[in-house]
Amino acid sequence: MLLTGPVPRRVLDAITTVCALCACFFLVLGLKDTPRVAVDLAALPIPLPAAARTAVLRVLATTDTGRLRDATAHVYWEHGAVEYRVGSAPLSDGQATLRELPEGAVWVLVEAPGFARVARAVELGPLETELSVTLVPEATLKVRVTDERGAPIASATVLVSADDPLPFGALTSEKGEAAVTRLPAAPWTVNVTARGYESAERAGVKGPVTLSLRRLGSIDVRVTHRDGKPAPRASVSIAGSSLWPARRTLADEAGHCRIAGLLAGAYDLAATLGGDVSEPLLGYNLERGADVAVTLVLEPGRFVTAVVTDGDGEAPGLVPRADVVLTPGGVGSFPLLGRTGANGRVTLGPIGRGPATLGARADGFVSSALVAVPAGTNEPVTVPLLRGGTLAGDVVDARGFPVEGASIDVVGSDTFGLPVSDSPLTAAFRNTHFDWALTGPAPLVPAGELGVVPGPVPPIPPPGARLTPGADPWTLAEIPAPVVEAWVTNRNGTFTARPVTPGRVHAVARHPDYVEGSSQSVTLGPGG
Repeated sequence: MLLTGPVPRRVLDAITTVCALCACFFLVLGLKDTPRVAVDLAALPIPLPAAARTAVLRVLATTDTGRLRDATAHVYWEHGAVEYRVGSAPLSDGQATLRELPEGAVWVLVEAPGFARVARAVELGPLETELSVTLVPEATLKVRVTDERGAPIASATVLVSADDPLPFGALTSEKGEAAVTRLPAAPWTVNVTARGYESAERAGVKGPVTLSLRRLGSIDVRVTHRDGKPAPRASVSIAGSSLWPARRTLADEAGHCRIAGLLAGAYDLAATLGGDVSEPLLGYNLERGADVAVTLVLEPGRFVTAVVTDGDGEAPGLVPRADVVLTPGGVGSFPLLGRTGANGRVTLGPIGRGPATLGARADGFVSSALVAVPAGTNEPVTVPLLRGGTLAGDVVDARGFPVEGASIDVVGSDTFGLPVSDSPLTAAFRNTHFDWALTGPAPLVPAGELGVVPGPVPPIPPPGARLTPGADPWTLAEIPAPVVEAWVTNRNGTFTARPVTPGRVHAVARHPDYVEGSSQSVTLGPGG
């Protein structure tokens, strides 16, 4: 198949199941005697005028016996998720100069008959850049892919990694065999994926290898109303021992969805549609490679209004912008998250008629104890918060001199006897994680040959980062880590830590030039 138009990377990933590879590299993966996908973007107009392409690259290729006389260098540049071949030239007497290249990061690939392919990432600047590579005789690795019973698996994706930063790839034939060529010397790492099977990896490979893949399972979900009629476009959530955090998908017009590519394990499932909710299916055991069907029945749900206050007094104040978590059944895979408005209230749901719990936290306060939501009630539920306390002190060395730059953590036990471990970094991480989770379970994503699978894990938000609800979590990679103000002693050796969980606590001081020290324990009350 030849693609000649601008192709988004996600489409190419779905075709090849090689998420780490850019589309253009399939030109030089060296697939022989196996099915292959050729992606030629050389004919595309480069979205950069020639006047702006001022970089110059000089490539020098050698072998152990001298310079190469029959080699070719290719330069690829990424723009708008499309890889463009911006330069290509034969190496005369082992060298070539490529001009009119864009400045910035590019990939340079050098290949020659009988030698292993070489790929290098290069940063081009306004001055001429020189790249020297040494090619070694090519090696070939034969890979056979089978299932657990020894039957061959066709069209499995084989990736072979070596010293070269870019993997080599191939697809297996009908006999489950692939020959990966143009490899550098062993050892290699072989990774194999196939639709409907677990991936497998083998490191330290030095010769022909056979990898057996275990079949993945699937759950066919049918969502209905109480009268048995299908529930079109219902939202189905799933979580389990091998799938966390929870993911969600939409049923079709017949109230049906199929969740495939699942590892063996226990799974929880639930469905919602408007104000209706199903009783969650908890701990459903999926055997390895099993294809099963389940039915979730929707019933009218209820909504819970949480009122967050600043204490248990006679006239407690309301707490705006408090983070609230509603968990059906007390402990579950599908908690509902919300944030209070100016009136200190937030309404969450729908949930079933059974019991639930509410928890809350807010800036300047410490997390509340869980509050039980009685089964069947529709009355607002008050969640009182405790004001955090303040712990002030001094850090000195053995001679009594103040220590500047010591970091402070507070540990101990709260008024309920539960452990306390407070620091600004952990508080900032909790805030950021709540912001990220506020939109609910992430959607299941299609992953090409692997079918519908849980999808890749998005990057962990840096502590203190503020996210826009509904924003693409992958954009976090472009967010610089914010500065989190730690509890650190000043030049006089003094510190102030707030908010601190009330209870019996003590401070722990750490400094790279000293042995860790701790204070005596003190009793700290709310706001004290």
